[in-house]
Amino acid sequence: MATTHSQPWRQVGSIAFLFATALTVGGCHAAPRTLDTRDAAGVYTLASVDGKELPATVKHGDDVVEVRSGKLTIGTDGTCLAVTNFVPPSGRVITREVRADCVVEGERWTMRWKGAGTTDGTLAGTTFTMNNEGLNFVYRK
Repeated sequence: MATTHSQPWRQVGSIAFLFATALTVGGCHAAPRTLDTRDAAGVYTLASVDGKELPATVKHGDDVVEVRSGKLTIGTDGTCLAVTNFVPPSGRVITREVRADCVVEGERWTMRWKGAGTTDGTLAGTTFTMNNEGLNFVYRK
């Protein structure tokens, strides 16, 4: 469940999209497909951001935030849910929850987040990696 504060996203500016896990792949027009439960469906835990184990302090533009934790749940129906906990400059922990429809072509993924854009991702074995606005997020099942 998402925690709502009166102005946390205004304080972090463009970082909101980063931690909304807005995922993007340009030019991909494949239709979403049902994922193979044995290979993809399940819960993936955020292990690192930009090569830093959690909790990780990362800089995005002029903002510095601490990413505390994250989970990516991939469903067998081609949807996913990302939940990320982070601390922006305001000092308050924010939990951001977003849902997406996934388009899969081999290991390449396009995740279309509801209200938060799209992002590139790859799934290799039990490791899901995505590049989100220049930062690399690595999740492990």
